[in-house]
Amino acid sequence: MMTRLSPSLLPLLIISASASLLSGCQTNMTVTQGLSNRQIAVLKQQGFVPTSRGWSFSMDDRLLFAINDATINADEATSISHIASALLGVGIDRARIEGYADDTGTEEYNEALSQRRAQAVANVIVLSGFSAANLSVLGLGERDPVESNQTAAGRQQNRRVVILISAS
Repeated sequence: MMTRLSPSLLPLLIISASASLLSGCQTNMTVTQGLSNRQIAVLKQQGFVPTSRGWSFSMDDRLLFAINDATINADEATSISHIASALLGVGIDRARIEGYADDTGTEEYNEALSQRRAQAVANVIVLSGFSAANLSVLGLGERDPVESNQTAAGRQQNRRVVILISAS
């Protein structure tokens, strides 16, 4: 049995349904920062976490380096390649690669070392299928330490490369 709607209720139902659809789209864009649900799922699966600057590796997943070193070993290259392939598989083809250093050495040396670290990671990402033109590679030296440089463990955490993904 079919119920007939009053002709005066039909415009209200259409407006209400349209408003619900539009508000759902706005909420989704805010939460996902312009990325699809599938892209976000892959980012999370690969160890990225949302930050105010985009999707970034969490503390445990940072790429760390030894003192005065900017080389990527075979296991790290395999991991980076796997991440790059997963990102490309969902249409994420742009990234910002930031290299950092601890505060040992001169500021100029640390800037150059952090640039080499970021470039080493970027090279692996490019070999995995990303276009070099779609990567922003920055050496930020000893800026933005995540731990105190007063301890060996803290300095180790500051010798890192971070991969950032954003929708814009």
